[in-house]
Amino acid sequence: MVASLKIGVAEDEYDMREFYQIVIPELGHRLLWAAQNGVELIEFTNRALPDLLIVDIKMPLLDGLNAVRSVTRDHSLQVIVVSGYHDQETMERAEAEQMLLYRRNRSIHWTYAFSVRLISAREATNRERKNYENG
Repeated sequence: MVASLKIGVAEDEYDMREFYQIVIPELGHRLLWAAQNGVELIEFTNRALPDLLIVDIKMPLLDGLNAVRSVTRDHSLQVIVVSGYHDQETMERAEAEQMLLYRRNRSIHWTYAFSVRLISAREATNRERKNYENG
């Protein structure tokens, strides 16, 4: 059986946080916490370290990319950036930090693509754990 991921979410839109609270457990994972801004993302990550972060870009107090940069200085984390913003500068910032970037829309196709990426991230985490355990 494939192990589930512990996931932290940072999203300022209430309906998207609600979406993650429903979908993540349905995909067999555990939602550790749901931050409303970048400052909370940093605080929550330091209290409960997730296997995977799912982060919006444009959030109050501190944007998602800067918050992720802050927590990845001390922790090695997989990050999926899900945002409606997909300008060239944002894409380059996410790629420079080796984050997966997804343009959000509210279609069933996006939900499917997100689910596939989440499952792929789980498999990558399991491979990393296995490699670590085997030396």
